[in-house]
Amino acid sequence: MYNTYFGLQESPFSITPDPCYLYMSERHREALAHLLYGIQEGNGFVQLTGEVGTGKTTICRSLLLQLPDHVDVALILNPRLSPEELLAEICDELQLDYDRDTDSLKHVVDVLNNHLLDMHAKGRRVVLVIDESQNLRIDVLEQIRLLTNLETETQKLLQIILIGQPELGTLLAREDLRQLAQRMTARYHLMPLSRGEMESYIKHRLAIAGTHRSLFKPSAVRLIQRITGGVPRRINILCDRALLGAYVLGKDSVDIGTVRRAAREVDGNLPRHTPWSTLVPVAAAVGILLSAAVVWTQLPAPDAEVHATALSDLAAALPPPQLAPVDVTTVSESTTDASPWATLSAQLPSSDRAESVVEPEIDLSEVLTHPADPDAVFQQVFARWEIQYSVAGSGDVCDIALAHGLNCLEGNGTWSTIRQYDRPTLLHLRHDDGTKEYVLVTSVQPRQVTIQRGTDEFTLSYQALERVWFGRFLVFWRPPIEVTRIIKQGQRGADVLWLRKQLDHVDGIDHSVAHSTLFDAALTRRVQDFQRHHHLDPDGAVGARTLIQLKSAVADSTIPRLLPNPEQV
Repeated sequence: MYNTYFGLQESPFSITPDPCYLYMSERHREALAHLLYGIQEGNGFVQLTGEVGTGKTTICRSLLLQLPDHVDVALILNPRLSPEELLAEICDELQLDYDRDTDSLKHVVDVLNNHLLDMHAKGRRVVLVIDESQNLRIDVLEQIRLLTNLETETQKLLQIILIGQPELGTLLAREDLRQLAQRMTARYHLMPLSRGEMESYIKHRLAIAGTHRSLFKPSAVRLIQRITGGVPRRINILCDRALLGAYVLGKDSVDIGTVRRAAREVDGNLPRHTPWSTLVPVAAAVGILLSAAVVWTQLPAPDAEVHATALSDLAAALPPPQLAPVDVTTVSESTTDASPWATLSAQLPSSDRAESVVEPEIDLSEVLTHPADPDAVFQQVFARWEIQYSVAGSGDVCDIALAHGLNCLEGNGTWSTIRQYDRPTLLHLRHDDGTKEYVLVTSVQPRQVTIQRGTDEFTLSYQALERVWFGRFLVFWRPPIEVTRIIKQGQRGADVLWLRKQLDHVDGIDHSVAHSTLFDAALTRRVQDFQRHHHLDPDGAVGARTLIQLKSAVADSTIPRLLPNPEQV
């Protein structure tokens, strides 16, 4: 609710891991470098540990987004598995066919080994990433060790990354796991942020969310450091609650008193005052009623009855406040001076004013009763591109897309990733019973997403869908006909000329003048500026992700979009 009040495009302190918000402190850079080094070397295990909330999963997701195109990833998020279940999960992640009814470990290992040899022959690399590895059983860890025996004469066929809490280090120090521990080629323990890093961290997240204002006073930042110990997740929770408090109290920034009260609520202790979350519906209702009353007095008489009815319906829709006993003086201070709330209400758009109306959440178990037919889903996404998808004799969906001039991009990401691509996207869902399916995302709103399954469409909150979506997606996009390679410095050709003209469009520069076909250092800097603006890796090379953003930056009615307003990207 406070986003519009503070000029933010989205909530800056969500605890959902989002690589777009990754703040690369010196410690985080070192951690990511260790993971990338381990993958490049291709030998043994890589271990990343850290306390709860220090950013391990966020670094993992950032790693997945930065992997080269020739690397395939099997991501295990729930490691509480038996050895048989682990091998089956790895094969499922790599989309391998195997006998699901067999009890033979050898059969599944042979299928996996044959796939790894095939990928090695094609110049591809396979990486297994296991999050929350401290929960792995001893027999599962032994099976993981045995997987590293899958090798050629010169190279391991499977690179394994174990991510977990400090207990992982203790677990691997066991005498009976010494063979596994000896195969670790890189280890890193992620520490909390220092005070200086934490201040930069807060500013960084606010900037990504859309503001460069100093919303936290220096004294408030120092107190946040003392309370959270520099742990990013705890920082996010406390800062989010403190911004809510500043919003409710009508303040333009967070001071030390606001942080103290937020800390009491976050810690779960009985607050001395009414929690802000219980005051938000009251504040919104008061603001709406006051601003509506002002509007009513200015309306012509014929429309008065209509607006009175609308106001009555809105008031009836607001949930009754569930207030704890409050101090009478606190209430009187909030109600006698109504002008801050009237001002606040006038600044809020109608969508934010109605946030106190709680829409009933759709029960996924009732909606997703059985996996959707993959061909039906593929037909739906191709139809968005006005392409006929033929079920009969259909091969690999990406090959079919390529035959129609579409490229296929598969990866792991977050809702920010989906919004950034802004194309109809297939989400790979994994249900509690082990079944998997694709669903088509047709629209993305600030807090909700619309998915299509067959002839039905459902609008769900991000949180509801995250119960079965763990980041894997498949998106189709149409590259420019001039571009058939990754464009980078030193190259010449029509694709470089197209790049220059596209950047001119974006920058509002007259592109009718003659351009060089050489990709020089100046063009590299322009590409890097564009990449930074769109939260891409500023490497100066124009690959799939940069091309998608370049195409999105110029109005094109032939591109099907997810966002009603491209500026939301």
